[in-house]
Amino acid sequence: MTVQPAQQPDVSRLEDPRRSVQHVYSLASPWAYLGAQRLQDLAAATGATIESVPISTFKDNGWVPLMEKPAVRQAYVFTDLRRWAARLGVPMVIDGRPSGLANLAEALPMVWAAQLQGHDALPISIALQKAYWESCLDVGTRAVRAEVATAAGYDGAALAGMEDSPAVADQKEAMFATAREAGVFGSPTYIYRGEMFWGQDRLDFLAEALAREVAA
Repeated sequence: MTVQPAQQPDVSRLEDPRRSVQHVYSLASPWAYLGAQRLQDLAAATGATIESVPISTFKDNGWVPLMEKPAVRQAYVFTDLRRWAARLGVPMVIDGRPSGLANLAEALPMVWAAQLQGHDALPISIALQKAYWESCLDVGTRAVRAEVATAAGYDGAALAGMEDSPAVADQKEAMFATAREAGVFGSPTYIYRGEMFWGQDRLDFLAEALAREVAA
């Protein structure tokens, strides 16, 4: 039996520039990567803005890191990743990855540095995630992620040079505080006008929430 994807709501007529979606995500989350481009596309179609809140896993609000879950659940997560990557057509090397790659979360200081330079965090996050998941590059290593950032159009050396600065440390604290205060317990989480949508498989619901304003 072939499962057909749900019909997408028509959101093409939405143009309100005040529309803002808060996007809280762990950079290391493969689910955040699977949803990132679709979120960008949805924002472009609706005229919505994205407020990016890049973080790593924290245990507040009941968020349990994957590697602390039972082995059977860990195995299932990777099974589901294969399914979703295939359905969405997102290239991801899940099996046979090189050993010794640093955790993708190690690249977060570069994302926070980009925010301090006035950039939206999502495009550089996607560039780093794509390098990690599609090309198996060790972006947890500073020199490698600087090259990735430069290839994506940023000043990678400047971003890498900011990573250990007090300003980046303050940005880190601000991002985690925002996530905790919002009640986030998993990645990715999308929040629109107080309504929370947890998981990239809830993007259809987010699109419907945006579309409801057309009918209102």
